[in-house]
Amino acid sequence: MRYHRIPFILLLFLLMAGQAWATNTYATQRLQQIASKLYGVPFDTLSCGIHELDDGFYTLVIRVNRWQEIEHIGLKIFDRHNLATHQQVAYDFVERYVLELKMSGDEEAARNKMNNDNVMIEFGDLSDFLTLKQTDEFHLLSLGFKGYRFSWSKEGLPFLSLSFPMNYELISGCNAIELEHNYMRDIERYAEIETIIKDSISAEGFYESDSIVGEYYSLEGGTYLSEAIRNTLYYKKDTTSWYLLCNARKPYWSAYNIALSSSPVGDFCLDGLLDQYGYETEPFSLPFHKWVSYCEQEGGKLYFGIRTVDSTCISGTIFIPYEDKGYCHLLKVDIPFLSIANQFGDIRGRLFVYVPLHNIHDEYFD
Repeated sequence: MRYHRIPFILLLFLLMAGQAWATNTYATQRLQQIASKLYGVPFDTLSCGIHELDDGFYTLVIRVNRWQEIEHIGLKIFDRHNLATHQQVAYDFVERYVLELKMSGDEEAARNKMNNDNVMIEFGDLSDFLTLKQTDEFHLLSLGFKGYRFSWSKEGLPFLSLSFPMNYELISGCNAIELEHNYMRDIERYAEIETIIKDSISAEGFYESDSIVGEYYSLEGGTYLSEAIRNTLYYKKDTTSWYLLCNARKPYWSAYNIALSSSPVGDFCLDGLLDQYGYETEPFSLPFHKWVSYCEQEGGKLYFGIRTVDSTCISGTIFIPYEDKGYCHLLKVDIPFLSIANQFGDIRGRLFVYVPLHNIHDEYFD
């Protein structure tokens, strides 16, 4: 009789194991801490997507990503369908932070936390967040790498205003060490969106064809900090179409294309070192254009400036400022002339991530 029970016990074990394998985890330690205090919310079993749940006190909004991680927990404040997606990090912060303040259950503790974080309720009161409606007039002001101000009006009159610095450690809820760890996790996961990328584009793709003279064309994308740090791509004409050039005849232009293009201009691999907190480093490697594509997907715009040139390589720095998050990534690269000529090879780089900009004076880079 006991032998007949073995298949049933094995099946039960497999079902329980399957449930364990499907259990959600958390994108950050802060979110795990918040979840541990919200009893009765089924975080482990939520499916991928956005969920709105009533925990008995508040309406919570919870978002689960494709890796079955809880990536947002907050008090339901915004209707995300009507908001700009590129500033999602700021909306997430407000919902999460207000929830944390309400969960403290102590007005003095909430005030002390806000003072320490330099977060200010300029008009209104913390309890007013619970009375907001989707029909209330809402306005977001981004103070160029410095901070955010969220404000609401009711019937044309000011009702509530919240301001906070564009400090990414505050906004993300992670310290520098966790941010660096998460960065490595995310670039390892990153997979490009599968679209057909044409190897060449026609002149009409960016300007009228009769405005282009000669066989070369530069597509200007602006500058950062100085005229020498640019977002410029260089094209060469081939019969009736244009393609991103990469050859030994134009090494400087080729270096810009390698550093800034999310479309491959050759078979180049970024052989990188991530410079970490505490004078540590961690190696990483991925196709160079894939790293560029990741930066762009995260909302960054890349700029490249040449530092030095010797007989073997072009050395430069790639700047990736994130205006909605208040930080900049920097990648120092050495691009060998031989790799440009061959259109393939390893490009050594040293990466510095989450360099804060919210507390740097405008004259710092002069």
